[in-house]
Amino acid sequence: MTVVTFRDGIMCADSRITSGSDICGRMNKIVRTPKRGLLAGGAGRCSDVQKFLDWCVDDCEGPLTQDAHSEWEGMVVYPNGSMVYYSNKGSWVPQKEKFYALGSGEPYALGAMAFGATAREAVKVACQYDSSCGLPIRSLQQWTRPGAK
Repeated sequence: MTVVTFRDGIMCADSRITSGSDICGRMNKIVRTPKRGLLAGGAGRCSDVQKFLDWCVDDCEGPLTQDAHSEWEGMVVYPNGSMVYYSNKGSWVPQKEKFYALGSGEPYALGAMAFGATAREAVKVACQYDSSCGLPIRSLQQWTRPGAK
């Protein structure tokens, strides 16, 4: 699967693509939307994650279409710091934690961040212990528009 983390205004993700135990390549799993500066990251089946990220780039407008076999989860962080978790079940849940992770590497990343690791360090830990996660790490920093609070 993957690992995506968020802490202190930074979203990070690994880049490995796997199919079962086979390593198939790399993928960008996080984006910043051009209009509103949202950060979004997804984990799961590549085609489903890409649909989610494309939907986010379109400012999360309209329905998020998915097939009955979709397997993904995602997070969106707004410039004001609020975070929403999305899943293939069509649900969205606001998050209040100071840090967050998703994907198969989530337990390793959350454990690392609970002991003070940055979002990037947490992805590195997940890559060390979860064979579905792999380097290189991609990161994006949250930004706010001038005058935003």
